[in-house]
Amino acid sequence: MTILNKFFEKVATPLYKEFPFFFIVLTLIGYPIIVDFLANLPAVGSVVKMSRYLGMAIFIAYLFTVIVYCSQVKIVKMAFYTILSSLALTDIFLRLAFGQQISPVILLLLGETNSNESTEFINTFVLGEDGFLAAAILTIVVAATIVLEKNRDGLERRLKTWGKPTKAITALFLAYFLIAGAWKARIYYTLLTSPTRMQLEEWATSNKSGTCTDLVTCTSYALTGAKALANDIQIAKQTALNVCKSHATIAEDSTLTVVYVLGESFIKYHSSLYGYYNKTNPRLEKEQKDGNLFVFNDVVTPYNRTSFTMKNTFSCNSLSNRECWAYYPLFPTIFKQAGYDVYFWDIQKTMDTKEMYSISINSLLYDRKIQRLSYSELSSCKPFAYDGQLVADFFSKPRAAKGRNLVMFHLLGQHVDADKRYPHTAEFTKFQAKDIRNNNDYITEKMKSEIAHYDNATLYNDYVVSEIIRHYKDKNCVLVYYSDHGEEIYDYRPSLGRKLKPMCSNLLKYQFDIPFMVWCSDTYKQRHPDIIRRLRAAANKPLTIDHIAHTLLALGGIRTPYYRKRFDILNPSYQPGPRIVNDNIEYEKTRWGRQ
Repeated sequence: MTILNKFFEKVATPLYKEFPFFFIVLTLIGYPIIVDFLANLPAVGSVVKMSRYLGMAIFIAYLFTVIVYCSQVKIVKMAFYTILSSLALTDIFLRLAFGQQISPVILLLLGETNSNESTEFINTFVLGEDGFLAAAILTIVVAATIVLEKNRDGLERRLKTWGKPTKAITALFLAYFLIAGAWKARIYYTLLTSPTRMQLEEWATSNKSGTCTDLVTCTSYALTGAKALANDIQIAKQTALNVCKSHATIAEDSTLTVVYVLGESFIKYHSSLYGYYNKTNPRLEKEQKDGNLFVFNDVVTPYNRTSFTMKNTFSCNSLSNRECWAYYPLFPTIFKQAGYDVYFWDIQKTMDTKEMYSISINSLLYDRKIQRLSYSELSSCKPFAYDGQLVADFFSKPRAAKGRNLVMFHLLGQHVDADKRYPHTAEFTKFQAKDIRNNNDYITEKMKSEIAHYDNATLYNDYVVSEIIRHYKDKNCVLVYYSDHGEEIYDYRPSLGRKLKPMCSNLLKYQFDIPFMVWCSDTYKQRHPDIIRRLRAAANKPLTIDHIAHTLLALGGIRTPYYRKRFDILNPSYQPGPRIVNDNIEYEKTRWGRQ
């Protein structure tokens, strides 16, 4: 007890002397944790998540209190109050007005805003109801600060009158939170070491930066993230401008439509195209039987995360050559500069906009300059419940018949939660728990029901892709489909999602092996018999999907200096190269035990 009391006296001295400061600072930086905790109720793990981040907020508030106590300079305290109050006001306003918080994308948007837009923003939002409410909340905090600071000496005397048992218990709690907070604060190491955008995304995913973190961590993450993203985007914009200076020509096929369909979270081994016992792809199987669909058997994704995969598949870079995506042009940019009309319908444009993975990819794809150089028409920002609605929206738009077109769809596919990815009609609610043959020891009826939902979502995905095909049946069209990554749904362990540990063959099988297929209309087959022969010959060749841009350029008949035939799986000079996934995992060695 004596040791605890001595510890309490030592540690608590700054708190005795500067309790009003500690309390107000903890309130300002810790309020997002409480807000997110309440918003996530009754989600499992909310209490654990809150306690984890509350410790770091207490540690940061205590650290600031020690600085103020040791400095004994009023201007230092005023600087802390001013900066933290301003950040809190900004964060509260963003939450009230836009449902956002301080984040990299907010800082990027502020950096891109001109004076006219700033004036309109202030008049519309800052001087509106939400702005006044945020100011009122801050006024209350300032008033509380003044009252507490005026009574600081009285508060100090009251704290010192606590009995030894109370001090001991308080010391235990304080020690726990300070130690836990100090341990949690090690996450700042990454932020302070100038991370790349990939390291930053890894950090954000590991530390749940989008929710339940204190204001100081949110702001640090936003500043670091905005800097990393802005640097890559500036390079990507310059790369896109360089495409305009290069010479690109198109083959004689003047009526070609290339359709690019990017799926989501499609486990290859839940597709009947790849031998799965449930008929999850009946429509596409018919296309295969009719000789129009070519299914590839040995294709892997370099990452099990959407934003990483999209950047490295839209770009003409090669990860096996250690090339960064930002230094190589995006294939839609090349298509447009070569004379194609480019359409991009993206159901994930408005999804999870607070999360780093959405911020990261959307800040690239929808940058104003990238948009101008890469697309002819984009989908609106209205949300779609299902992929079929997105596809129907595209085909509902009246358009004059044009020559060459690149039509791009980004689907939700089988993204968690799978039961929300398909309409629960008789047509698509085909599979139930009784249809699932997974009899591993850990499997429960609930798990079987979740697997059935996944298979139904796969069946719906089959319908969506077939609907796209239906619109181009009588056209000169080639369609490319693949998924950004796989998934796990209790396939070999009691795990759902994309956990990367422990690394093993089965993990690669379900998360990194992906479905990849090419559909050709009868007209296209007649006009391009050589490509059809190459498609048949390439079915079993190994491919890492980051090289897909080169195959798309070839299918589009585009001749450009950015095309490299050794990365095009349909070219006789194709060289698979080493397949490295997740930056440092040798796929062949881990998946098959090959050296």
